[in-house]
Amino acid sequence: MLPRATPAPLDDAPPNGTVVFVTDFGTEDTYVAQMIGALLRTDPRARAVAGYHAVPPQDVPAGAEALGELVAAFPPGTTFVTVVDPGVGTERPILAAAAGGMFHVAPDNGLLAPLLAADPSAEVVRLPQEGSRSRTFHGRDLMTPAAGRLTRGEPLAALGERVSEWVSLDRPAPEQRPDGAVVGRVVRADRFGNLITNVSRRDCPTPAAATVAGRTVPVAGAYGEVVEGEPLALIGSNGRWEIAVRNGSAAAVLNAAAGAAVTFRPAS
Repeated sequence: MLPRATPAPLDDAPPNGTVVFVTDFGTEDTYVAQMIGALLRTDPRARAVAGYHAVPPQDVPAGAEALGELVAAFPPGTTFVTVVDPGVGTERPILAAAAGGMFHVAPDNGLLAPLLAADPSAEVVRLPQEGSRSRTFHGRDLMTPAAGRLTRGEPLAALGERVSEWVSLDRPAPEQRPDGAVVGRVVRADRFGNLITNVSRRDCPTPAAATVAGRTVPVAGAYGEVVEGEPLALIGSNGRWEIAVRNGSAAAVLNAAAGAAVTFRPAS
């Protein structure tokens, strides 16, 4: 557990009625639609405007990664319901939080840890777990109704007991080597096969080249700066370095996946 001092009340925008879902449910079953129904039953005026349901099953770090990217895209007051919940039905807590100008409901398994750590004034409460229709679908029965209570104007404090500690998330940081090289890891491959790393522009502003899966690739500013089929390293839209192949899949061409080491080398 990550201990935290009792935070001061958040003085940001109230919930704006917009709800974003982040889950590992996929889209082939009715689970997502059931959660939207649960939201509208609780607050008919809420707006379920977006959902990302391609988190790999039970992959909490990937869920936290996706949530972080989406938080950066939405306006203050947005409510996020994030359900990647391997411990569903157990005694693991469920949290509702106000952090960074946003509102969140998620299981206490590390999903919210990066966002809570980034905001010293975050408010967090633990939801009661009584009254769920199913021990296997707390996303529908407990988390989404809590989000609906927020969007209809109930204060965060009314949802549960205030807490000041929660489960942390172990996310390895890039390694800064004495020779100036920065060694990171591939976090995931997107649908284009781009290998997204955990190395930001701040971690490594101006590398000369990158090496992954035994291959050294040039650094460029855009995909079109190399010839078709060739790999490159560049800063992606999320502000982090990625390895790509112009009009191709870096994951396939380089035979690399999540967890692969990527070394960014400085100019000699």
